[in-house]
Amino acid sequence: MALGAAALALAAVAFVLLVGGGENDRSVPQVVKRLAPSTVLVEALRGDRRTATGSGWVLDAGEGLVVTAAHVVNEGTRYRVAVNGKARPAKLVGNAPCEDLALLRVAGTSGLRDAPLGKGSGVEQGETVVALGFPASAAPTDKATSTRGVVSSENTTFRDPSPDVPAYREAVQTDTALNPGYSGGPLADLEGRLIGVNAAARTTGSDGRPLQGQNYAIGIDRARRVLGELRRGRSIGWTGATFGYPTTEELLQRRLPPGLYLTGAVPGTPAVRAGLGGQGDLLAGVDGRPIGSSLSSYCAAVAGKAGGSELKLTLARPGGRTREVSVALA
Repeated sequence: MALGAAALALAAVAFVLLVGGGENDRSVPQVVKRLAPSTVLVEALRGDRRTATGSGWVLDAGEGLVVTAAHVVNEGTRYRVAVNGKARPAKLVGNAPCEDLALLRVAGTSGLRDAPLGKGSGVEQGETVVALGFPASAAPTDKATSTRGVVSSENTTFRDPSPDVPAYREAVQTDTALNPGYSGGPLADLEGRLIGVNAAARTTGSDGRPLQGQNYAIGIDRARRVLGELRRGRSIGWTGATFGYPTTEELLQRRLPPGLYLTGAVPGTPAVRAGLGGQGDLLAGVDGRPIGSSLSSYCAAVAGKAGGSELKLTLARPGGRTREVSVALA
């Protein structure tokens, strides 16, 4: 009898686990159906050439506001957003490169649908989550794709940045696959509420060892605070210049110090008025402080500086020539 009771108990546990898994399996398609209309393709352009794509989601359909990752908009100086298979022009409302968030306003609001936002305090380790986005090769007529996984850590620090993505706090770590092009797209719980903004995928650590399932999204509570500023037209730590990230070999060949290439400037920003971008300059220092060849080094140099503050940039040209230029933060 004791063995029979134990077998029944094990069967009951297995039944509960199966039912739970089945509920999750049924919930995922519903999440995708709910969020796909709020997920958009973001295109970055220089002139008429598409230089990068990423993903985004609708913050406010009535105002045409779309959120994406700052490293996506860094790839261009003008932008398009694809809604229901058609690309529309978009303007940059505000940018926070050191938070890896940017806010666009789409021309025309028809077809836009708000993405429902969740709360960071409701995220639990081990819960199933769904990521939506557009692969890097996506065309405006393509539909968003999706992946699923679990939360590995509900609130952690992203400490292993790549040259174009900064370190940041209040990140959601997940094993959900974040394919190239998913940056800026939504990470949602099984109720279809956003808990994060897809930002970074890691396949190798800083020591070169391979990693599995170590991907990051900006936590929704942190995103809310940053987007509140951007929505008011208050960019954070940004002059309007776009950056390129040279390798050590490139710097040696061109006889340049560590720094960031100035690859362009977004129209209407202080960077344009200061004549930055597209001239072969390399940003080597901020306010007399040398920077390295990563976005994180720039972020450390401008940390705590308010919008409107004036920066003195040290610009270098091949061969070691340098000059200083004053420019305001947008």
